[in-house]
Amino acid sequence: MSFNVNLPQFESANMTLNSSCQEVEQILQNIYDTIRPMGEAQWGRSLPAWGELQQRWNTEYAEVQQAGVNIKNAAIRVREDFLQGDLRGAAIFG
Repeated sequence: MSFNVNLPQFESANMTLNSSCQEVEQILQNIYDTIRPMGEAQWGRSLPAWGELQQRWNTEYAEVQQAGVNIKNAAIRVREDFLQGDLRGAAIFG
């Protein structure tokens, strides 16, 4: 079995992935900044309902953030694995 990996292209894809994840993070932050005042503008019986929604948002927001970190880290590890494989292969033939 052989692998053919264009490491500069893989690195470029990782940089695009990182940029996209940063854009998603900014969008999520903008949404949070928009909905935060909604909770502050409510009182009485509306608070429990909004509180449940806010808690759900916080949980899902944390999950999305962690997923972004996980995919970026996985992409970096894959690139490093291919790089190390290339270096080991070159050492064998070098």
